[in-house]
Amino acid sequence: MNGLQSGAIGATMQAHETMTKLSTPNLKKHPPRSPRVQLGGYVHLPRLLDKARATIARKNGEYNYDCGLDQHFFAFSGITAKALLAEVRRGRSDTQMLAWVRGKSKRQPCEIAAWSAWLSTRSPGGADGHAWFAESVKKFGPKRDDIHGIFDLLDLDDYASFGALVNACDSFCEVVNARPHSETRRAPAEMLAEERTRMHPLPREAFTAALGETRVVRDDRTIRFGAVPYSLPKAWIGQEVWCRVQGDELVVVGRGSSGLEEIHRHELSTPGNPRILDEHYPEYPPGNGPKIRPLRPKDDAERAFLALGDGAERWLREACGTGVSRIRSKMTKAVELAALVGTTPVDRALGMAALAGRFEDGDLASVVEHLGRSDAVEDLVYADEAYSAQPGTSSWEGFGR
Repeated sequence: MNGLQSGAIGATMQAHETMTKLSTPNLKKHPPRSPRVQLGGYVHLPRLLDKARATIARKNGEYNYDCGLDQHFFAFSGITAKALLAEVRRGRSDTQMLAWVRGKSKRQPCEIAAWSAWLSTRSPGGADGHAWFAESVKKFGPKRDDIHGIFDLLDLDDYASFGALVNACDSFCEVVNARPHSETRRAPAEMLAEERTRMHPLPREAFTAALGETRVVRDDRTIRFGAVPYSLPKAWIGQEVWCRVQGDELVVVGRGSSGLEEIHRHELSTPGNPRILDEHYPEYPPGNGPKIRPLRPKDDAERAFLALGDGAERWLREACGTGVSRIRSKMTKAVELAALVGTTPVDRALGMAALAGRFEDGDLASVVEHLGRSDAVEDLVYADEAYSAQPGTSSWEGFGR
C-alpha cells in the first residue's frame, strides 16, 4: 500500500475516495465478507472486493490485498490484481464489478462452478502448509474439530479476532465506568444508575403515526385504500398494516417477527382498477388472481337487470367498486330503456359505460344514442380529469374593455 500513496496513483485514489465512501468497509472494525459468499457464481470475489475497497481507503487493517487466496482468483479469471484495483477505484458497485469481470474473463458458468467448488474445499498443501494450518487452529480454536479447509480457517480467524476485540472493548468500558471521575469523584456507572430513575424511558415500539393509515388485511388478501383493492401476501391475512402514499406509490408496512418491515409497494390506482398481483396468489393459475364471486340477485328487479347480459354485470361491478349513488334507481331505468330500444343495444351501452366510467344520470341513454349513430367507440368521452363539462370563460374575454 505504501507504493500507492504517491504520484498519480495517490492523486487518483484521493479523487475517488468520496465515490467509494458509502460502500467502503472499514476492516479495522469488522472483517470482510466470508470467502464462502458468492457473486456471479464466484466464491471469494465479494471478500476480494471488500479488501480492494478497504485498501484504497487505507482501512484494510491486517487484511492484505493480492494475498495467496486472491491470486487463485486472478489466475483463474485472467484478470490482474492491478486492473481489478483500478476498476474498484472508480467507485463501482458489486453488480458493476461483476459485469466488468464477466467482460474481462471468458470463463463459462460450468467452469466457474467447478472452480468455486474446488476453492471452497481446498486444504493447505504440503507439510509446511499443514503445520501452519494446525498452528492457526490451535491459536484460534483449540477445541474445534470442524476446521478442515482454508475457508473454515478464515471464518474462524475473522470470528476469533474481532470477537476478542469486542470482549476487550467491553472489559475496558467496565473498568473505566467503575473508576471514580476526577471532577465528580463518583463512578460513571453509579451516576448513570441514579440518573435512570429520573429519565423518561423510550417507548418499546416506535410511534406509527408517520406510517400512514391502518388497514386490516382481508381474507381475500387485499386491503382497500381510496376505494381500490390492493393485494398482499397470504401471510398477512387478518393482521393490521399501515398504508401511506409516497409519490406515485402506495407503501404498505407491517409488523413482522423482527419489527416493522415494508411489505410491498403498489403503483397507485383509481377506483374500478384494482391492483391484484399474481405473486400474491401463487396457488391460482397465473393471470387469474383471486376468484371472482358470482353475483347473486336478491329480487326480481336485480334479476331483470342482470338478465340484460354481460355488460349489465360489468356495469354493476364497476359501479359498486366506484361508489356510485342510487344504483338501484339507475338499474331500473336501464331495464325500462331496454324495453323501449331492445336488450342488445342497452347491454352493449352498459358495458361501454362501465369501461368509460360513465355512471351519472343520462349517461346510459347518451351512450345508447351514440352507438345507434355509429359503431365506433374511439370518440366516446371518458369521465376522467382530462375532460370537464364546466363552461369556459372565453366569452368574458372582452368584459370591461
